[in-house]
Amino acid sequence: MVAVRLATMDDAEIIARQTSAVQQLHTDALPDIFKPPSADLFPAQKLAALLQDADSVVAVAEMDGRIVGHIYGAIVRRADNAFNRPGSHIYIHQIGVDEACRRGGVGTALVTFVLDRARAMGVLAVHVDHWAFNARAASFFEACGFQPMKIVMRHALKDDSLR
Repeated sequence: MVAVRLATMDDAEIIARQTSAVQQLHTDALPDIFKPPSADLFPAQKLAALLQDADSVVAVAEMDGRIVGHIYGAIVRRADNAFNRPGSHIYIHQIGVDEACRRGGVGTALVTFVLDRARAMGVLAVHVDHWAFNARAASFFEACGFQPMKIVMRHALKDDSLR
């Protein structure tokens, strides 16, 4: 059974390790964009700051007393302007689940936790994005009820003189 709870500073090391695994996945797929994981990627100070921020949600999933996943997000507020209505949503910055526990309900439990927190915070939407190479993430988020709303495209210039 998966239990999800708010993270504490005691979870810093495992969240850092899972963050490194997610970063490595991105680095392997897009090394021209992503740096390899390092000790500075998700230091304990970053977790401490997120835990102190009332607009942030950081949670971990446990199975059999062991942390097997994490998620973090934060409220994004958009001001009224000529093009868009004002609003707010929680943006999920990252989700990570141990490889051995994938497809076992851990990710769904983490997302459900954030959706419930969003409702409790009075936020009416949760946003997430994923990289096009990550078909597994696309399928997962769609299964959780997310729908595409914006496509970002890139045209990489190969001319080294532009760097």
